[in-house]
Amino acid sequence: MERFYRSVARWADRRGWLRLAFLRVGGRAVAFDLHIEPGGATYVLKGGFDPEWARFSPGSALTYASLRRAFADRGLQSYEFVGTDDPYKLTWTAATRDRVRLQLFPRTPVGTLERLAWTRAHPVAKVAVGLVRK
Repeated sequence: MERFYRSVARWADRRGWLRLAFLRVGGRAVAFDLHIEPGGATYVLKGGFDPEWARFSPGSALTYASLRRAFADRGLQSYEFVGTDDPYKLTWTAATRDRVRLQLFPRTPVGTLERLAWTRAHPVAKVAVGLVRK
């Protein structure tokens, strides 16, 4: 997962689209979001916060600041919470958009393994993670 986000960050940085947002208290980062900003939109790809600060809702405070920055300061037209319609995202908007995923794999041995991992192992892993969280 870390390798994936690092590669996305490098890719976006080369294009001038990478935005890293931090909420700091006394110099210590208590919340973080990784955005990409191509054109007139920002896409929030990954975020997190220090659990010690959870009662202060640092993620919400950072989202508020990021929304103000996107629309008031940068004049963007769209702020996209990508992924599923999680309840915390719906506190900021009532609108959702369907998304479509097209996953392609090359016709090679490695591509076949990747396709099998995606179609067989990925659903099993999602169920396992859900069970562990319960």
